[in-house]
Amino acid sequence: MVGSERAMADLRTRALATVLVGERSAAVGAITVAAGLFGAATGLQALAASGAVPAVAVTPVTAVLATTTVAGPVLAIGAAYRRGGLAGSLSLAAAPVAGRVAYFALFTPNAVVALPGSFEGSGAATFWAPVVLALGVVGFTVGAAARRLLDG
Repeated sequence: MVGSERAMADLRTRALATVLVGERSAAVGAITVAAGLFGAATGLQALAASGAVPAVAVTPVTAVLATTTVAGPVLAIGAAYRRGGLAGSLSLAAAPVAGRVAYFALFTPNAVVALPGSFEGSGAATFWAPVVLALGVVGFTVGAAARRLLDG
């Protein structure tokens, strides 16, 4: 009986690892892209908020910021399709949002209460945490379903 229990535990552990990590190379690639998105979002937010950019250029920087924020969940779908695992999908969905929220949390700690959907202000991380979690899970689900449908 002990051997079969151990075999079941090993099977559950492998199934959990497959869901969370998937194929290691795809997961590492997804997390690497997520780190780049985090850096890009943080840097662009700092650039837009610094005042060093002329007023004419702030609008394109803001557009690129919005694009990186939307690109995270879209890339999460691709990571799940490539068997990047739930961890890869969640990191891709969270990275651009975390970069923007981290900038404001570090450099404007005494900000007023954030409006829902805002990245700036007290409580922004509290709003965005469940939203990003949901986007990552939905991205993983859509990507895994697409892989099953398209790859058979």
